Amino acid sequence: MPQENDETTFEGRDPPTLFRGSAAECLELAQTTPTPEKRRLYLKMASVWHQMAQRWEKKVSRGGDGRPTRGAADFGEYRDVNRKY
Repeated sequence: MPQENDETTFEGRDPPTLFRGSAAECLELAQTTPTPEKRRLYLKMASVWHQMAQRWEKKVSRGGDGRPTRGAADFGEYRDVNRKY
């Protein structure tokens, strides 16, 4: 019988850690891709992953249960895609 778990985790890690790991992977890919178009895409993806981590942490710090209430597409516009995270 599964045990109750109050924490929201995936593969034993909290979501912001996973999101930041995905952002780091996108940044690595952006540095190694040969085309500017793909570089921009990976940088945008990294930005979105980083924003998701920040929003998750903000929601949890406000007393939320940590579960997203909106889809990834609802997280707003891309910001500062050239910023290093």
